[in-house]
Parts: sequence; C-alpha cells; structure tokens
Amino acid sequence: MSALTGPAKAVRAAVRDATATPRARRARSRRQARVTAPVSLERRSLERLRVEVHASDRVRSGLASQWLITDEDPDAVLVEVDARSSVTVAAPLGRQRAAVAGVEVPVIVWVTSSARVVADDVARLVEGVTAPVHIHVDDAASIPEWAAALGREVRHLAPAVDHTVHAPSLVGATEAREQVVALVGDAEVDLDRLAPVQPQRLDVIGGDDAASELPGDRPVLGRYRAAALVADRPIAPWHVLEAAAAGTAVVATGATIDRLPEALAAHTCRVEDDTQLALQVRAHLWQDELVDRVGLPAARAVRGGHTFAHRAADLEAIVGRPRDLRQATGAPFDRSVSAVISTNRAHELDTVADNMARQSLRESGELQVVLVLHGLDVDVADVEARFRERGIDQLVVVPADSSLTLGACLNLGIDASDGAHVAKIDDDNFYGRHYLLDLVDALNYSGAGIAGKWAHYTWLRSTGAVILRFPRSEHRFERLVQGGSILMQGEVARRLRFSDLPRAVDTDLLNRAQAAGVRTYSSDRFNYVSIRGSDRYAHTWTLEDASFMNASSRVVFYGDPREHVDV
Repeated sequence: MSALTGPAKAVRAAVRDATATPRARRARSRRQARVTAPVSLERRSLERLRVEVHASDRVRSGLASQWLITDEDPDAVLVEVDARSSVTVAAPLGRQRAAVAGVEVPVIVWVTSSARVVADDVARLVEGVTAPVHIHVDDAASIPEWAAALGREVRHLAPAVDHTVHAPSLVGATEAREQVVALVGDAEVDLDRLAPVQPQRLDVIGGDDAASELPGDRPVLGRYRAAALVADRPIAPWHVLEAAAAGTAVVATGATIDRLPEALAAHTCRVEDDTQLALQVRAHLWQDELVDRVGLPAARAVRGGHTFAHRAADLEAIVGRPRDLRQATGAPFDRSVSAVISTNRAHELDTVADNMARQSLRESGELQVVLVLHGLDVDVADVEARFRERGIDQLVVVPADSSLTLGACLNLGIDASDGAHVAKIDDDNFYGRHYLLDLVDALNYSGAGIAGKWAHYTWLRSTGAVILRFPRSEHRFERLVQGGSILMQGEVARRLRFSDLPRAVDTDLLNRAQAAGVRTYSSDRFNYVSIRGSDRYAHTWTLEDASFMNASSRVVFYGDPREHVDV
C-alpha cells in the first residue's frame, strides 16, 4: 500500500498527535519524577552547647555559629581575657567576676593575649569560684610561667579564625585585591626600611597580640595581597590566621613563624632582615602567581584545624560534652565525599583509579569512589582489584546498561553514594591531590550548594598548549562551572539529581540549581586540568581546539601542566 499523501496524511498525523501527546506527556512526567526532585535545603538541627560568653566581638561572633550563646541556664561560662578589648579589659574585670561568681557549671577562661596579661588579674577573676575552672592561654610557650604563677593546671588553646568571614569568597581573587601590602606590627615602623618600595604601596597596621585589635567582623587583612608581620617582638598568630584564611600571603620574621601552627608555618615566607623583607614585599606586590600558590596551601592549613569550630570542639571535650567529629553533621568536620564516575571507556579505568588514589581525602578515609560501568563488559573483580592496589578501599561498582543515558547513569551513582558531598568526576581529566578537599572547603566558607571551577586549565594535547579559561571567574559565584569539576552538598545532589539526558547534563543541572535558589561557587583554578586528547573526537565535547582561543581564555604555557596545577 502506498504511503498516504495530501489531506489523508494530514488527518492521520493529527489523529496520532492528538492521542500520543497525553501519553507522551505522562511518560515524560514519570521520567522527570524519576530523575529529578524538588530541592530542599533543610538541615538537621544540632544539639548545641548553651554557653554564657563574655568575650570580644571576634571571639563571640566566631563561636556564635557553634554554640547557643545565652545567659539563661548555660552549660558553661566562657570568659575571654585580653589586654586591649573594651569588653574583656584586664582591670577591673568586674563583669567577668560577676559572671563566674556562684556558678555551678564549668568556667572556661581563655587568655587571648597571654604575653601581656598579668597572671594576678586572672587569679583574682577565679578566686573563690567553686565550679570547675579551666584556664587556657593562646601562647603555648608561656604555659609553664602561667602554671607556676597560678598554682593550677594551664592548657594551650590556640587562636582561631572565623573562616566564613575571613574567606576568599568575600574578598575575591588576588588580581582583584588592592596592590598594597599590610605591615602588621609596630605602628611607628619606619617605611624607609623597605626602600625602594613606594610608601603608598604599604598600609601600616599597629599590631598587638590581643585578639581584638582588628575588628572580628570584617576580613580586614583579606583585602591585601600580602601581610608582613614586622613587629620587633613576636606577635600572636591571630592576625596571621585571619590573613591566611582569606588567601592573603604572609611574610614574617622567624620569631613570629615559630609561634604559628606547624602546618601554617610551612607556608609562611620567612625573612631575617630589612633587605629580605623589602625584596619579598616587592615580589608579593607584583606577582599574582606567587601570592596564589603560597596563599592556597596556607588557607588550607588554617581551615583544616584552626577555625572556631575546632576551638569549640576542643572546649566541649574539656567540659565533658565531646563532639564526635567524624559523625558531626556540619562542616568543617564531615568532609566525606562520594566521587561518582560514569565511564564507557575501559582504557580510562586506570586514569580514574590514579586520580582517586591521589586524593588527600582518601588518605584520611573520607573518600568513597562510586564507579558506574556504562555498558562496559569487563571483569568487575579485576576492576576492584586494580582500585584496591592503589589503596582505594571504599569502592562501589555499579553496572549500567548501555541503553541508559549519561544522566541516568550518574543518578545510579548518586543512589549508591553515602558521602556528605557528591562529586561528579570525569574519566579523562586530571585531579590534583587536594582537589576534593579544597572544593569541600569552598562549599563550607562560601555557603554555596555547589562548588566547582569555572576558571580552569585546559590542556590541548594536539598542540601542547595549556589554556587558562575564564581567568576572571576565580572565587566568584557563577551560573556555570566546568562539568567535570562539580561538587555538591549531598542533600543537593540527592534531591536535584541529573536529568535523563545523553549529554549536557552538567549545564542542565546547574541551570536547574540556579532556578531552585542553589548558589554555585567557582573556586580557585588549581588542582584540575581538563584534558583534550590528540583525537578530539574521542571526547563527548567535540569543539575544535581553535575555539578555545578566544577573549575568555589565554594561553599560559606549552607542555604537561599536571605538576604546575598540583598545589
């Protein structure tokens, strides 16, 4: 029978469309319900310690996100003592004495300028207090002197930083900051000591080892490219922690560096005289790459152990309310990540294994690898053995039929994941050692639901060119990030999910996230390389290499970039 033509064909088509559309609409609705879900960012409420706090704005605001600060039926009383604050002035300590007099709950005294405060003042503060008293000083070297003067046990409680206030997300990338270096220390420092550095390139900030010298509610030192600690006597690390957390490079004398946490001291530039100081100030003024490459690991060190969340956990343990850090529901303690990789290329399995084995979160036991084998006819036991040989013990292998879309495969991976965060990992890119850790931190300090890298390196293997794409998009909230660099809060991933699409699942996800009010943060450019092979058609994304050479990108060098980006 010949095919219908003319009016008869039009009638048949109209009838087919009239009956098919409702069915198609229902099928599309069911499919959409399976692969996407409404976003709800409701968080479980924590049973927080109730604490009466008498402290500087810096300490009080830093602890406010960790504790319920109240003077009604508290579980403990915290009194900060420093030499400068109008709230915690050393003499006469009237308000503080009234706060601890007659209390039955533990009393915590935190001396935040232990090199200046007189021990007799603290002794008078706690005199006659019958409740348990825990005295802490911010300078570990002064503990023997304090213990002898007070005749009681004295412990070290290191300075801390509010990493959501002193954060790169608030001050931006290095090139966006003022072309100025902060000199923190002696207010009357002679700027001629730093000649030929121009005086207008230097801001002198009178330093002190009191915690409240700089306002605690603004990222003051984060506005600078670098902070140089130039006091003629050692300065407590409060200012250093705040500067480093914001990504500001730190230059300091040995006397100051020796008082820093070991992990931070390793990434602080040491100078021994005025000549070295002038040279380093000039270098940090003009070399963005230098500032970025020393600032990132220093910030990582601070966020890893010196936030107010860490200090609050220390104090909770002391007063008998220890926090199970590995089971804690909030950052910065629960950094667990489920890395979801969907691959249909058996020859990339070793690349995936190498990338995941390299992650510092694997070393700390916080990485789960979820490998979705998309239509791959491979020996699963052999794949598992290859991953285990690289030290990847938390591995879930999910077989997926070749008929499934990429979005459906990624959702299988999400369903099999149990981390507090979910990362979408491509099978052919390079991921540096701290890639996952840094993105988890970025979610934490930025408050975003999704983090990734819109500023990123792309390696064109066909020519050897390494291109930095979207360089102005570091440390900014953006609509998009590179698809292979997406990391989500677990609740976002499990509720938003991927759409049932064969490609462009990343853009679709990010667009739906924006519509749902979930913010996406573009972090730094390091620890990730999008690799374009010599055979460009081996990639899902088949743009011509020349298309990368545009106004939003720049060629930065030629050659293997993996060592360069692993910061």
